[in-house]
Amino acid sequence: MQIRLVDFNPQLFCYDFIIINKNLEIPLLYHKDGKYFPLNRVFNQHIDKKKIKALVSEDLAGLINFFISLKGENNINLIEVLRILNISKSLNVNLLSSQFKKYERYLPILSYKEEVIESIEKGLLFPEVALLIEELKNYNHFLEIINTFRLTFSEQKELFNYLKNKENTIDITKNKNKEELIRLIRAELYPKYYNQLQKFNEIKKRLSLPKKVVLKETPFFETKDLKIEITFKNLKELKDRIEAINKQIEQKEELWKELIDQI
Repeated sequence: MQIRLVDFNPQLFCYDFIIINKNLEIPLLYHKDGKYFPLNRVFNQHIDKKKIKALVSEDLAGLINFFISLKGENNINLIEVLRILNISKSLNVNLLSSQFKKYERYLPILSYKEEVIESIEKGLLFPEVALLIEELKNYNHFLEIINTFRLTFSEQKELFNYLKNKENTIDITKNKNKEELIRLIRAELYPKYYNQLQKFNEIKKRLSLPKKVVLKETPFFETKDLKIEITFKNLKELKDRIEAINKQIEQKEELWKELIDQI
């Protein structure tokens, strides 16, 4: 392993071996048959140069092990893991510990377009959802939405199910925040639940719960349980809020019954 100046045409880069890494400032290059295979993306800033300073090695396994030692096994992201697993298979050597074998099911992601891989790298797209993305007629619109709104795993699955088999798109300029977007999706995917939730929230609003008291239902009304959360700093605040809840229940008992009947 050595650092040396190399003079070559950047078009000789073989992108199949790219391992995405933004933390290393010097290009790591595997050299074989006069070609240079970059292991990280730093080369992008050097693409127009005739000469660059790089870490070059003819020992691919050694170079990858060096890469891992620089960054640390616990700090390499999923795309980096997949690249190394892919190379490990081609060389028939183990370059990562056995704990990473569980990620082999995500290897097809490496064949996806760059914008999909970048969304995973940024933590905007969950890999389980990414495996489904090619089923969408307009996956670019899906990526546009998840890059605009940070969605949870379940919300991404809901968005996927909403867009699947759809030709039209969501006008995200009319859905300016995540809550509006999720309401739109759920109103179509789960019309019965959505109507039930709207009625439930209308009654809950009419209850006018005391300050620092929050009433919560189970997701999708999976059970008939309701939960009251009370925020307090001291015993007096706790007693005052419990007393306020008791008074409110006495004053609006019929409304509470109506709320409970909704679930």
